[in-house]
Amino acid sequence: MITCAHQMLIVMLTNTFQAVDVLQKDPMEIQVSIVKIYHHRFMTNQNVDTDGDCPSQRACINETCVNPCHVLDPCDPSADCKVVDSLPVRTMICICIEGYIMGENDVCQIIPLDITPQCRSDSECGVEKACINRMCKDPCDCGSNAECDVINHRSVCTCQVGFQGNPDIGCFPVGCAINNDCEDDKACYEGVCANPCLVGNPCASNAECYAEQHQAKCRCPSGLKGDGYTQCLVIGCRANSNCPPDRACINNQCKDPCLENPCAPTSECLALNNQAMCRCPPGTYGNPQVRCDPVPEVECYRDEDCPGQHACLNEVCVNPCEKLEPCDDTAICKVIDTLPLRTMLCVCPDGTVIKENGKCDVLPPIKPICAAHEECPSDEACVNGFCKDPCQCGTNADCDIVDHHAVCTCKPGFEGDPEIVCHEIGCYGNDDCATTHACINANCTPVCGPDNEPCGKEAICQGINHQPQCLCPPGLRGNPNTQCIAIGCASNDNCPDNLACVNERCEDPCGLNPCIDPARCNVENHIALCPCPPGFNGTLDKGCERIIIGCRADSECPPELACINGKCTDLCSLNPCGINAKCRTVDTLPLRMAACECLPGYQGDASEICYPVKACPIDKGYITNEEGECECPIEKGFYVDENGNCKLCPVEKGFVMTAEGTCICDPSKGFVITRTGECDCPLPLSRAEDGSCVLVEVTPLPPICTVNDDCPQDRMCENQNCVRPCGYDPLF
Repeated sequence: MITCAHQMLIVMLTNTFQAVDVLQKDPMEIQVSIVKIYHHRFMTNQNVDTDGDCPSQRACINETCVNPCHVLDPCDPSADCKVVDSLPVRTMICICIEGYIMGENDVCQIIPLDITPQCRSDSECGVEKACINRMCKDPCDCGSNAECDVINHRSVCTCQVGFQGNPDIGCFPVGCAINNDCEDDKACYEGVCANPCLVGNPCASNAECYAEQHQAKCRCPSGLKGDGYTQCLVIGCRANSNCPPDRACINNQCKDPCLENPCAPTSECLALNNQAMCRCPPGTYGNPQVRCDPVPEVECYRDEDCPGQHACLNEVCVNPCEKLEPCDDTAICKVIDTLPLRTMLCVCPDGTVIKENGKCDVLPPIKPICAAHEECPSDEACVNGFCKDPCQCGTNADCDIVDHHAVCTCKPGFEGDPEIVCHEIGCYGNDDCATTHACINANCTPVCGPDNEPCGKEAICQGINHQPQCLCPPGLRGNPNTQCIAIGCASNDNCPDNLACVNERCEDPCGLNPCIDPARCNVENHIALCPCPPGFNGTLDKGCERIIIGCRADSECPPELACINGKCTDLCSLNPCGINAKCRTVDTLPLRMAACECLPGYQGDASEICYPVKACPIDKGYITNEEGECECPIEKGFYVDENGNCKLCPVEKGFVMTAEGTCICDPSKGFVITRTGECDCPLPLSRAEDGSCVLVEVTPLPPICTVNDDCPQDRMCENQNCVRPCGYDPLF
């Protein structure tokens, strides 16, 4: 299966390219076509291909070469769908079979019998008419800003003076401001649309240069291999299986098998499946390896009876451009396989534009305007002789220009690689964040804070699957959550390769700062090395001295250096980044780029300042507010208890929040805290129906006795109680 990149596909549901209103047509005039244009645009990457990468009758949809009629099904079941091999995109045509016409809702309807046919062939119509569905009609169906001439009943489309493009689809004014103002195979140079291959051919000597998406691209011709930009080599072989389908293995070389002339002089030779296949041309018959004779009978009646690029003229299939010669000698005539009639286009060659009387005139010369960055404005850079915007940052990234070079930083509220893409810090779950971050209070927060928090001393924190993982680095051991200590050693062999045995401990030899700036210390096989950065040579004292290099472009400098004021300079030495941010140089060409990123555990604007990400103890009930601050939301009824936990004040149990943010028993109701930690009324108060504490009066009990006769015989009445007259009774 052939694959291809995403692109825009234009679907034309018609047998012409011009829209026709069915409801406004005369009912006696046969309606033949309706146009509908659908744009199927998919997300694109930066290196895209076109329908031209697919075989005939195929289009690039969802990275696969397929028949668009089968996949998109644009036509009504009553109509036939045909694919026209137009470029840069394929065209689909809905055609009614003979005897039917396109009616309302794009449905093919049988031609009413009460309409008398006007013709059966073009010769029965006037010189400016054509026989279409048995009716003499104007064959002109050119695009916008195009003129139509009728020659021998066929339309000839030409762009109007001052316009250029495909006259069959649409012409646009000559001149441009940006590349998108030009056709796909043109680019905008000083207000002129021109083939980029003519301005600057980047291809190898034996490669083909083709224009696509306003850029010059290279490819190796059939029979050669390579990237097209540096070289194209002849494909050697040992068998046909080593060659492309249109080549055969001859004398250990992939060659066109038709070069051996296996066919008759009057026949055609096609290279298919590594073999030479002979066939008689259209309009002839016979044994193609012996002789092909003309077909004596009528060759065609309509254009659709002829092969591609041919039309039926006088019952013979011919190339109408060669037969009718409708274009000026300076223009190129092309045949478009439209139906029911072929269409001829008069197109100017690359580097020319149409003028009066259909003649093509040469475009004004394009001259470079710069040779070095300093010759351009401060916000532009010299690229291929022209001053252009150097910014090529990723999505959601800001671009600042320093000394004609781009410095990319993520926009506020975003983080990531500013050279490729910056992601929004907000999130719904961990899956919305990088594996080194976790979704906390709808924000992607690094799980590892500054200084490798929350790991122990000398430990390394790594964000894995949205969780902090603490590890002891090589040469250390212990509990990484508390502290890692050095492993004892007797020699370097007892230590990892990036550590050395110093005083019986495995330590980093670069920790002794053996190098002199700008040398960078690296450890290899237990030894500290001091390699110099690009653009410097090493000295005997482990220092570096700058190599004096003159330059005019970044490509003349070593990696990680850019050409600034004629010298190869490290962009990061210009300090383009903010506080707590790191700078790295991206080796892009033709311009180097600086990227600023916040240090691990920091967030913010890398071009200004990055702030530490505070670790918020969410396990104790704290949250991060919209300003990114860690807090216990007192305004929502939470308080901090004596153990430092953020808890909800239980108002339903009689507690109340004070203005200072403490949770106490409601004093307005008279509650006090009990030994069990609950709110209740103090004695002798009790809770009333409204929940407040009140003093309840106790009704005194009626007296037991008033006189002795009220008591039993062995008791007497004293203080309204019946007591023993003999004094204290321990059992009473």
